[in-house]
Amino acid sequence: MKTRHCIIIPFVILMLIFGLASFSKGHLDNISVVTCLEIRKLSDDLFTVRAEIAETAESTGSGSSVSEILSANGTTIQDAFRQLSRIDSSSIYTGHIRLILYDLTAAREEGFGELAQFILDADNIRFNVPVALYDAECGDILEAETLITGNKGLDLERGIRNAVSGGRNISAEAFQVINSTGDDDYLLSLPVISIRETGDRTVAYIDDTAVFCGGEYQRRGTVKK
Repeated sequence: MKTRHCIIIPFVILMLIFGLASFSKGHLDNISVVTCLEIRKLSDDLFTVRAEIAETAESTGSGSSVSEILSANGTTIQDAFRQLSRIDSSSIYTGHIRLILYDLTAAREEGFGELAQFILDADNIRFNVPVALYDAECGDILEAETLITGNKGLDLERGIRNAVSGGRNISAEAFQVINSTGDDDYLLSLPVISIRETGDRTVAYIDDTAVFCGGEYQRRGTVKK
């Protein structure tokens, strides 16, 4: 009996391992991993949400990273994201977001209540995800030619980390945005990303910061060492 158990148990374990591996691969094939969310308010009753979807470049065989941009509009951020989710036949997964970009104009005029509620209502957005403001009036931030990996959210997030480590800027995370709502004394500082034409290239710059107190815009300026 013991000998029989010794044969059966390893066999069952191997079956479970291969079965779970097949399930995981099939499950991942139906997931679109979001690496960056860009949120902008177009008018009093219209938001647009753009999601950068990470994919693997199978054609090169190198496993290099490429991305696709999906976009949708809605009356709220949540509604726009819901509309965006319907565009893709696979499941939109936000557990690996590297950066949330929020329109500077919307932040100045509306504060962060809508954004905070969206993050709280989301199933899997981490509270330590970096949040940055972007100056939509300067141009399309996700079209800036500052790509290294081919993934714009990853490149921008790395740029923020480099600016912080070099003492040229600060960082902010989703939980700080949430905590700033409803607290009149909460001081929230966020990095601001804008783009400029440099020669024949469009470059993203992370050299400004915006300060809010209790959700109210205070000032914008350059962080100095």
